[in-house]
Amino acid sequence: MPRKKKTAEDQQTNGAGAPNGTATEPQPKAKRAPRRKSASPQAAQSAAEKIATAMPEITDEAIRLRAYFIAEERLRRSLPGDAESDWLEARRQLTVERGA
Repeated sequence: MPRKKKTAEDQQTNGAGAPNGTATEPQPKAKRAPRRKSASPQAAQSAAEKIATAMPEITDEAIRLRAYFIAEERLRRSLPGDAESDWLEARRQLTVERGA
């Protein structure tokens, strides 16, 4: 890119907008954020393992609570089903939400 030619106005200032002969503090340059390196397959796998171990296990209490709400909704809509199908659906939903 070609450089811009100095005009008479630019020559009368020291480049920071102040007249020549007056001192101004230099403006600090903006810092760039460091670039992220792409993750290797091993790093991605270990990150996935860390996430999986950090997530809580699906407890029977969590399944029981979800199955209760599934049964309530099923009964409100008069849909067929039983407690076992509610339990299995609750466990499936929690497993999907957990990402396992």
